[in-house]
Amino acid sequence: KRAYDYVRPISSIRQMCALGQSSDPGDVATYHPDGIPLEEGLVEVITTESTMSGEKHAHLAPHVGKIALYCWGGEPGDPETEYTGNAWILGTRWLPYQRDTFVTPAFAGYISGHSTFSRAAAEVLTAMTGSPYFPGGLGSHTAPAGSLEFEFGPNDTVSPRSKVSQPPVRTQTDPSYAHDLRRDSERRTRREVSLLCELTEWPRAVRNNNSNSS
Repeated sequence: KRAYDYVRPISSIRQMCALGQSSDPGDVATYHPDGIPLEEGLVEVITTESTMSGEKHAHLAPHVGKIALYCWGGEPGDPETEYTGNAWILGTRWLPYQRDTFVTPAFAGYISGHSTFSRAAAEVLTAMTGSPYFPGGLGSHTAPAGSLEFEFGPNDTVSPRSKVSQPPVRTQTDPSYAHDLRRDSERRTRREVSLLCELTEWPRAVRNNNSNSS
């Protein structure tokens, strides 16, 4: 697969941050046309003022002029008992929401198989029942307290619920969507492929079932 691979989010983000920012040509020292766009509160240039004692970039004082991102701070020392949460980090050290041992970016840039099958299943469920709503009116998934693998959490058992099958497929059942492993283009293609699977395979399943019944 690597022969047909292309850049992963981790490579894109780190490279753009290494180049600088692309929003303010007037800031010659940090500007690069291929750098990362600035967004206040999320993507910022580290300055002398922002690294003063008590300021948000104080811990990044040795890196004035570099790009800082407000994002997940990385896997804690003990994921079973410690929680990292969000923090300002150097953009060149950005990581997806995964374990440190997760293989990235050596990860082929194809559409997500997990989410494609999940979405296709949701489409088939709709076709089978004739309704976009879950049988019984409500679908749920329970995440026990402390069940996260990357850091401690959640503090309490949570059970996200949905009336229809599509939103959970787009979020809960698509780890690559939540964990920043895939590009938007892959997600859009996944939706197209899953719909195609449903449109072609569901009628075939119905025909086969009717044939076997007769």
